[in-house]
Amino acid sequence: MINHCIKEAQTLDALRLSQLAHELTPYIFEEEVPTWFEEELSKESFEKRILSMEYEHFIYVQENEIVGFIAIKDKNRLFHLFVDSKYHKKGIAKALWDNIKEQYDVSNMSVNSSRYAIKIYESFGFKINGEQSEYLGLTYQPMVYSDEKTNIV
Repeated sequence: MINHCIKEAQTLDALRLSQLAHELTPYIFEEEVPTWFEEELSKESFEKRILSMEYEHFIYVQENEIVGFIAIKDKNRLFHLFVDSKYHKKGIAKALWDNIKEQYDVSNMSVNSSRYAIKIYESFGFKINGEQSEYLGLTYQPMVYSDEKTNIV
């Protein structure tokens, strides 16, 4: 019996995605979360993104609870990847990423990683691409996906 699955998010999932992302902001911000970022993580913002053609959201459901999700923007930017802290280091982020790799051409996928997630993205095959930057209180590391197997010289 399978007790987990990955499926597309629906608007009724927006509240849980918002809660999950809010719970993980201490991994992104050492101090206060900027207002603009709080708004990005609102239920309403998730609903808009789920309905938008620009974004695709996939949820990891375990025992009828959403414990992680990944969002892709414009089919080439990893926009969000959040996993409930109780489920960290259990392969959920990797499973979500593998799901994306099966469905999309990820050869030019990019991500603006939080400092906390750099090692995770490196384990997926992303490479640092430029200097760490800051946007309105959010420090991030630009990264691009590099599948060594396809970079045959």
